[in-house]
Amino acid sequence: MMDKNAVRKIGQMLLVVVPPDLTDSDIIELRREAVKSARKYASTWVLLDFSEVQICDSYFGRFIHSMSQMAQLVGAEAIVCGLSDAVVETLVDMGLWLEGVRVTLDVDSALALTTKAKK
Repeated sequence: MMDKNAVRKIGQMLLVVVPPDLTDSDIIELRREAVKSARKYASTWVLLDFSEVQICDSYFGRFIHSMSQMAQLVGAEAIVCGLSDAVVETLVDMGLWLEGVRVTLDVDSALALTTKAKK
């Protein structure tokens, strides 16, 4: 079951903390909730935090890619952070590049990036 606190509004940013061990239906639910919330709050940024995720299959890899694209389609800039080495390796093996998406190592770096972009 998806954590109901996975999607949180912080100012003009939407923070999506992706829990580990999501089922395929949880992934769909989280994606829908994130897009709905980004539109509802007119979020400037959608921060996708994958720091709790340690493994990645092809379905989950496509989820990372589609989430960042969906954020952009509702007018937000996507930032992906916290990708583990194993997840990065899987994304590269699958040929999924996150074009047009900012990627940082952790949430602190992502928050710094949003602050820097405001100036």
